[in-house]
Amino acid sequence: MSQTDDDPEATYYNRVIRLFQMMDMSMIPVTETEIDESIRILASPATMSKYAPPELARVKKVFNSAVHPDTKEKIFLPLRLSMMLPTNALLTLGMVAAAGAGSIPALVAAQWANQTYNVLHYYAYRNASNAQTNDFLIKTYVAACTASVGCAVGMEKLARMSTGSRGKIIRLVGPVASVAAANIANISLMRQNEFLEGIDVMDEDNNIIGKSKKAGAIGVATCITGRVLSTLVPLSCTPILQSRAMATKFMKKNPKLEIPCFLLIISCMIGSTIPFALGVFKQHTTWPVSYLEHNFSGLHRQNGKGLVMTANWNRGL
Repeated sequence: MSQTDDDPEATYYNRVIRLFQMMDMSMIPVTETEIDESIRILASPATMSKYAPPELARVKKVFNSAVHPDTKEKIFLPLRLSMMLPTNALLTLGMVAAAGAGSIPALVAAQWANQTYNVLHYYAYRNASNAQTNDFLIKTYVAACTASVGCAVGMEKLARMSTGSRGKIIRLVGPVASVAAANIANISLMRQNEFLEGIDVMDEDNNIIGKSKKAGAIGVATCITGRVLSTLVPLSCTPILQSRAMATKFMKKNPKLEIPCFLLIISCMIGSTIPFALGVFKQHTTWPVSYLEHNFSGLHRQNGKGLVMTANWNRGL
């Protein structure tokens, strides 16, 4: 059996395909019964062996799209990756429209709505080895929204002080800058217990060998990088493409199609680029124990096959 058979995230190509499958909107109407069945099947290697490869592939697709890998709990439907495209298309429409209109109240409302969704989405795909209190989540939510709104309003005020093409450019990059700043604040704050308290890491046999703050820091840093990358193309290219589309003779004759045109462009951008950004890093990552705390060096595997050489963990998405 090849490495890619053992590990569906072994290559960048495999990770991108896996994310495309997780974002597949055909997973939205999957029933609770089918999700429960996928959990049951994948919990037992003996049960898995009874299914043909195409059937097992469908089971894994359902599981990956709807179940948290740590807790094995079902993810609330609006927060699943299969809902990312329609949800983000509408949220981006609001942010870009608010930035283009130059309305401070509209900017605040659009950014606040976007970060409300992001807080819930990041919580759904977190590393779940540490508990988080409601008080902690509320503080994180307020901090992330404040960072996003502050950046958006600051960019708008800067645009108002600028004239001509400079002001227009600032308004176009405003959503990108504000969302990137909010992603950094959002993930860092919401998942701070992962690098302050540590997360569970496992050996080659998937036995927990302790908590690692360095593993938590690696997970948070890679998640921030992936999320920032995932916003660059959709938020920066969409206004440019929309502007060019509206300049065509057809759109000038049919101005009522402006919003449908925008939704089509942003949907194509999100659907075609985000898997490539989030797939840069493995969700279930593996690092040599030498990169972690000293107490992980010299540990013996529970099966007696020698020392623990690598540690793996779910870094989240």
